[in-house]
Amino acid sequence: METIKDILGRLQRERNSAPTGSEPLPLLPEQENDPECPTCHGTGWLRDAVSVESRVVPCSCTLQAEAAKRQVRLIAWAGMTAPEASRTFDTLQEAPAWGVAQRRTWQAARDTARKYAEGRSAHRWLVLIGPPGGGKTHLALAVLNWRIGHAEAGQPGRYIVAPSYLSELRGRMDRREDGAETMGELRQRYIDCPLLLLDDLGTEHMTGWALEEMYQLLNERYRAERETIICTNAATDAIPTRVRSRMLDARLSAVVVLDIPDWRSGRTW
Repeated sequence: METIKDILGRLQRERNSAPTGSEPLPLLPEQENDPECPTCHGTGWLRDAVSVESRVVPCSCTLQAEAAKRQVRLIAWAGMTAPEASRTFDTLQEAPAWGVAQRRTWQAARDTARKYAEGRSAHRWLVLIGPPGGGKTHLALAVLNWRIGHAEAGQPGRYIVAPSYLSELRGRMDRREDGAETMGELRQRYIDCPLLLLDDLGTEHMTGWALEEMYQLLNERYRAERETIICTNAATDAIPTRVRSRMLDARLSAVVVLDIPDWRSGRTW
């Protein structure tokens, strides 16, 4: 499993060849002994010999480094850990013990999630329903990680676990310090983000306050039709009606049911 450090190292090693007609810029004295990149010799920039103006253009190593920095920033902004950032479509696997029907279910779910990630879905919401350990979170995180690496497909998103979100809100109820994020600001952060992954919906203790907060979050996103991914292992009839009716709206949501055994016994997603 790749860590963030591994990702950065790989990106920096995978340097592309220089554009045709480009040549290294002259080195500054302090750079002459810095041969990290064989193309630009460590300057990070090239003079484009093809253009009339002889423009200065970034070397491929500079572009790779900037892409890596952007990736790390977006992973942090999303609220993902390094292991969560490694959960991609490429790391998805099928269990050898699965039957034909289970493989078909999994492949259909994977294809639906990939289509959603790439911005080819007609739906604004993606709802993944199934027992614990069936791969719902991995699929959903793969969507977020695809967006981080493919800006052309759509805007990146944030990741929250429903009980943790409610816990964060409670922790800000009495906060009055200057400069500290208020409860309302925290709520608005998740209401406004372009893509939200809400994991483990239905596992939180649904007091009246918790239900109202969860409803407010999802209702505001529903009204604005902002991209939202919901993972739940709760039976749909156990989810409060106001939330369920929005979550299962056929006009807005692509609903995927994953009836797949728990992978956690002997295998970790």
